[in-house]
Amino acid sequence: EKRERIEISLREVANGFEQPTDLQFPPGDSEEFFVLEKKGKVVWGKIGKKDTKVILTLNVKTEAEEGLLGMAFHPDFRKNGKVYFNYVVEVGQKDISRIAEWTATNPTDLKNTKLESERILMEVEQPYENHNAGQILFGQDKMLYIGWGDGGWLNDPAHNGQNPQTFLGTILRIDVDSTPDKDKAYKVPKDNPFYEDKCCKPEIFAFGFRNPWRFSFDSKGRPIVADVGQDLWEEIDIVEKG
Repeated sequence: EKRERIEISLREVANGFEQPTDLQFPPGDSEEFFVLEKKGKVVWGKIGKKDTKVILTLNVKTEAEEGLLGMAFHPDFRKNGKVYFNYVVEVGQKDISRIAEWTATNPTDLKNTKLESERILMEVEQPYENHNAGQILFGQDKMLYIGWGDGGWLNDPAHNGQNPQTFLGTILRIDVDSTPDKDKAYKVPKDNPFYEDKCCKPEIFAFGFRNPWRFSFDSKGRPIVADVGQDLWEEIDIVEKG
C-alpha cells in the first residue's frame, strides 16, 4: 500500500539553552514558554524572540540522568499561578527525586513573574543515578500524572518495575487541588485503580515501566508513554487505567 508522503520541515524558534530537558507552554498559550535546563535553571522564552530570561535557579544534583527533569503548568495557571517541577537533590548522601509546587507572582506576565513559596508534594529515594524518569503532566481530568523509572542500573536489579509496593517503575495519579490526605501533601483520587487494593500503593495508575522518560495524552485521555529500553528495543506504550 502506497502511503501519502508527509513533508516535514524544521525552523528554529528560540535558542541559547544549555542541556534542555523540558519545554512547556502555559494553558492556552502558544508563544511564551518555560524551558528547563538539566543543571537547574527555569528559562523564559518566546517564539520568534531572541532574548531569554532566567526565572528560577534550583540547586539540583546532575550526575548521569539526574537534574531538573520535568515541569507542568496547572490547568488553571493563569488564575492560581501554580507550576510543578520534578528534580533531583542530594539529601544526607542519598539521591532524592522531588515533586514540588511553586507559585508565580504574576501568572499573566510570564517573562516578569517570579516563582516562590515552594511546597514539596512528594520525595522518592533513587538507588542509582539513572532511570529517574522526569515527566509530570496534568491530564484532561485535572489530575497530576507522574512518571517514575525503576531506579536504575541494568536489568532492574531490585525488581522495582514489577513491585507495586514502590513508586519506582510506575505512573502515579494524584489530586493537588483537594484537601490533602492525612500524612500526605496531596489527595489520592478514589477512582484510582488500586485505591482499595492492598496489592499496590493507591497513588499508582499503572506499573511495570523501566524509565517512562516522556509521555503525553491522547484524545481519550490515555497516557502515551515513551519507555526507555535496554539493548535492542524501545517501547511506546498506550497506558490504560491499572
